[in-house]
Amino acid sequence: MKKILLSCVLWGTALIIFLSSCSSVPKAKKVILIGIDGVSVDGFETAKTPNLNYLVKHGAITLKCRGVMPTVSAPNWGAILTGAGPEQNSITKNGWKVKNHTIIPIQYDNDGYFPSIFYELKIQRPELKTAMFYDWAGLGDLINKKYVDNIELLQNSDKVFARAAEFIKKEDSDFIFIYAGLPDEAGHKHGWGTGKYYKAIEHVDSLVGTLISTLKSQGFFEETHIFVVTDHGGTGYGHGGESMDEIEVPWIVKGPGIIKNRIIKQYVNVYDTAPTIAKLFRLSVPDCWTGRPVQGAFMSSEVSRQNKNVYVPKPKASIKSGIYTRPQMLSFTTASPDAEVRYTIDGKHVTSGSAIFSEPIPLTKSCTVYAAAFLNGKKSREERVDYIRVVQIRNISLLTRYSKKYHASGPKSLIDKKRADFDFHHKAWIGFEGTDLIAVLDMGHSRTFRDVVVGTLKNEQSWIFLPKKIELYTSTNGFDFHKLKSVKRDDFAFESSGSNDIVINVGRATTRYLKVIVRNQGTCPKGHPGQGEKAWLFVDEIMIK
Repeated sequence: MKKILLSCVLWGTALIIFLSSCSSVPKAKKVILIGIDGVSVDGFETAKTPNLNYLVKHGAITLKCRGVMPTVSAPNWGAILTGAGPEQNSITKNGWKVKNHTIIPIQYDNDGYFPSIFYELKIQRPELKTAMFYDWAGLGDLINKKYVDNIELLQNSDKVFARAAEFIKKEDSDFIFIYAGLPDEAGHKHGWGTGKYYKAIEHVDSLVGTLISTLKSQGFFEETHIFVVTDHGGTGYGHGGESMDEIEVPWIVKGPGIIKNRIIKQYVNVYDTAPTIAKLFRLSVPDCWTGRPVQGAFMSSEVSRQNKNVYVPKPKASIKSGIYTRPQMLSFTTASPDAEVRYTIDGKHVTSGSAIFSEPIPLTKSCTVYAAAFLNGKKSREERVDYIRVVQIRNISLLTRYSKKYHASGPKSLIDKKRADFDFHHKAWIGFEGTDLIAVLDMGHSRTFRDVVVGTLKNEQSWIFLPKKIELYTSTNGFDFHKLKSVKRDDFAFESSGSNDIVINVGRATTRYLKVIVRNQGTCPKGHPGQGEKAWLFVDEIMIK
């Protein structure tokens, strides 16, 4: 017989215990849930976000909120709105629809939907009014829309916030969900961690600022609980993997009864959002939800007394980590005007005794710089800048064929200073199937160097192996080459999979032309699933230092 959800709530003693635990928490007059798609911790801390920082100053934050797997949008927004993960609500992928999925939700209403926060608000407190404004059509498929009083799909993030502000002025609701997809769009188009990605976050921050102004003009700001949540971060041009950059995200809440200007040190998951909203509205949390209210955010909670650390925005560097052919001047700025920035340039972590930043730092040699802001004895997270100084390569000639499937931007991508990550689909990888990489690098004129670095990938499950050997040859005319050095795999073998830089120290060498031969494994070894088949060699960059 079909299992029908009539009301997924706790009764009896459990309900009494829950309500008594809520009695010291101010009952919510208005809750606004702001969802910003694709905001990584790096994105939040690197972009200029004065309005989000303003909410943090008046509320609580964690930068260690965990998303659900897979780290894609639908499962995580589903978890945010339903208080449970894919195992319970069945939302396992983008494109999920109530009539097109494989896992059956553990509970569902007459229409087949797992209970969302909108459902619980309507069932438990039908007098409350709700609204939802969003710009990604797939989001509306995750919940039963008939339990939302006002729901509108808009064209873009600007129109979403503009319509929400208009609604608040003229109609209003007790619970409003506002969703903006702009940062995720920028991440996919331009890459996470790029200038345009940060600009997208900054643009949404300005929209949040306008919303705050609207709430203040209507006299609602002080009494309103505001959540700012996101679904996942990203690496390269995408997300969906298992990296901390994808699964760990910021989570913010402010409002009556919420601790102010404090970091939540307790564990927080994205599916804890709906239960926290339920607590504010005096709802009982359904027993089919796996999330729980974030107790560390409430002044009345015993655990919140542990949260004494003030959030100090980390300093922002004037240059990004990367490969450079020229000296750079490095400066730091901070969103906290009273904060003091300290730094190290030797790769060690920052302490209260590290050098104080007061003027631009000249960078001429490869180094790792750490910086942190200090305010009233509290330290921010560290900003890291990896400055890699290399010799300028004028031209590259590739003497072997690479795969048409993994071609990056052609031979010049090997010297374009753009790095790939551990995903072999990343656009910076050049793949060689069963063949060696043989390249001649022209530095324009005779140059002296000490190291040659070859960026490689190890992913043996995908038939991608480290080189079995690398050979270096020098020439003054580009025709007559003399052997400089060779290294075998035993000299540089890496145990872990992922992207690895093979550094070949040549002592001190001087030449104009450098031939680099990176020998392919050839075939997959005995015992491998692809035994006897062609092995892959992946390289993203060749650097001369």
